[in-house]
Amino acid sequence: PSGELFANEKVYAMLPRRGTEAILIGTHAHGLFLLEKKSVTPFPTEADAAIKRDLLYTAASLKDGSLALGTLQAGVYILDAQGHLRGHLDKARSLADDTVRALFQDAQGGLWVGLDKGIARAEVGFPLSFFSEPNGLDGGILSLHRSAGSLYAGTTKGLSRLDYDGGGLWRFRPMPGIRTQTWGFLEAGSAFLVASSSGVFEVAGGVPRLVRPSRQVSEAMVRSDLVPSRVFIGLWNGLAAMRFEKGAWVDEGTIPGLTDTIRTLFEAGDGQLWLGTNTSGVLRLSIPPGWKGGAQGLRLERFGLAEGLPSLNDNRIYRLGNEPLFATHQGLYHFDGKSGRFAPDPRFKGLFPGSPRWVMGLQTDPKGRLWMHTVDEARGLR
Repeated sequence: PSGELFANEKVYAMLPRRGTEAILIGTHAHGLFLLEKKSVTPFPTEADAAIKRDLLYTAASLKDGSLALGTLQAGVYILDAQGHLRGHLDKARSLADDTVRALFQDAQGGLWVGLDKGIARAEVGFPLSFFSEPNGLDGGILSLHRSAGSLYAGTTKGLSRLDYDGGGLWRFRPMPGIRTQTWGFLEAGSAFLVASSSGVFEVAGGVPRLVRPSRQVSEAMVRSDLVPSRVFIGLWNGLAAMRFEKGAWVDEGTIPGLTDTIRTLFEAGDGQLWLGTNTSGVLRLSIPPGWKGGAQGLRLERFGLAEGLPSLNDNRIYRLGNEPLFATHQGLYHFDGKSGRFAPDPRFKGLFPGSPRWVMGLQTDPKGRLWMHTVDEARGLR
């Protein structure tokens, strides 16, 4: 019944409709239909315009109920069981060719795609997504941050934000105004700050605005808990500060005499500022109440090999609860205020059996777990 609808139409796919007795019919130029016992009805989807334009040629029903639709002109469209567009694979997204002749899902869930030029396999059901140059991500990744529901990537070529491209995939789009190396992010109250090789930007309404220009790279930032209007900025040649006053950012200048490369910052509850450096060990800066810039009242302490650090290089400081955790070339260290020395943190004893590892990066997730980027330098393993 109703089969006369297809008398002059090219039918390129007929698939069982999971969970029903209906058959899904894919046509060359008029989209998808459902053939049931006594009727044929259109099956509208978010990809209707695309598959009519790009000429549907083959289809496959996937194990999770999704549909893979292969076209002659634009690769593969992936739809969920309700017809919502889940993804799009084409030449711009790593296929060797846009003309799809055949589709098959293997036992591991991989989707094999027969092309005019070769064969491809896509992990359509894999829980990880891979973003690279075909997704608009330009340059090497230096930093990542989520703000107000958006994911931002700082790269060697600027700042990008992950946006839905309307074609079934998410793409990184460059943000205007920041085209230099982008190193760090900070939520400072209602302000969203970005540290780059050009200085510090504030992003408001999706538009970055330079609020503290700098000839030297700005990499790390921390908001002061004791003076919430103040932000400290780690530079490649020292430390700077700025504060928010009467609706504008006021530059408080740099700390006199401090020229080390500051890569991480931590403010302790007593107002002391810990600084992780590139080649100078760990520094601690004591700042007096009411400080408004300049050198008056400041006290700088330097900690190195004599104080228990395993190396002067690449010492980074992270927050663990309300205390600093020091990541070194020999694992995670803590500071004993009574002895004034550093030592391996006993909480992580035995974490790296065999030999200690260089902890290059550390992040606490919402469940309180620590994720680390580590290097076994003896074997060269990351």
